[in-house]
Amino acid sequence: MRLTRKSSTHQAPTWLEAAVYAPKKQHTFEVVKQAVDALVEQRKLDGVTRISLATIVTMTKQQDPLGQGVAHTTILENEEAYAYYKRYRTASKPKKRQASPQNVDGNLVIKADRNQERVRQRYLKMNREELVNQLLSTEQQYAQLYERWLVLNDNVLEWQLRAEQAETHLNAQRNGK
Repeated sequence: MRLTRKSSTHQAPTWLEAAVYAPKKQHTFEVVKQAVDALVEQRKLDGVTRISLATIVTMTKQQDPLGQGVAHTTILENEEAYAYYKRYRTASKPKKRQASPQNVDGNLVIKADRNQERVRQRYLKMNREELVNQLLSTEQQYAQLYERWLVLNDNVLEWQLRAEQAETHLNAQRNGK
């Protein structure tokens, strides 16, 4: 379940804002600030306490003088409370995928005996851009290998011709003596 912040589309009357909403927003911020501060202190002591919306909601229920606590949606909708939560949250961004093994040229190292099913699964997990980059890299490597193959075949043909000439020359010397 992904949590997102709501944006207010309508304005409350100014008297209602001043009399009701502003004190509620301030109360929410104060309770969230107390809860976050308590969680930060607890994290300093044990090193493992998470500072997340769920832990803040639990802590606000314990620390709220009214005993109600604050819902996670209230934190998301209150700009001050949300900013304070974001400053101290311990949730980390998703880690990027580990890079594939590459050789010195930066090209992908492909082994002949690799597990085809694992390779297939890895490709299915890639997004379009990663697949296009992989295909371009593979095509480039193929073109380079083809060029090397042509050069090597030229060299082999050249050495075969030299060997035939040397053999012909050697046979002529043997027969001429």
